[in-house]
Amino acid sequence: MEILIVGGNGHVGRRLGARLRELGHTLRIGSRQNGVDAVTGEGLGEAMSGADVVVDVLNTAEMDAAAATAFFRGTTERMLAAEQTTGVGHHVLLSIVASTT
Repeated sequence: MEILIVGGNGHVGRRLGARLRELGHTLRIGSRQNGVDAVTGEGLGEAMSGADVVVDVLNTAEMDAAAATAFFRGTTERMLAAEQTTGVGHHVLLSIVASTT
């Protein structure tokens, strides 16, 4: 299976990528470091072309609830739109919510 991990250079993405490779999947990593920016949408279509699955493990340091919600809503909407135009069949979103209290 051809899998694109958006946020794949982060802590979770690196571990997930290693495990998926062990399982025999072909991986691509989408990150700002390689021209894929889910915040602006830059490079998303090119990165997703030919992928069977997109796994979103993006993270934000934003602690304000409204700003964090806007970040995740925006990046998810841009990814889903790019997936529709490139024929990606599956979108997996990993979300971890932590409390600061």
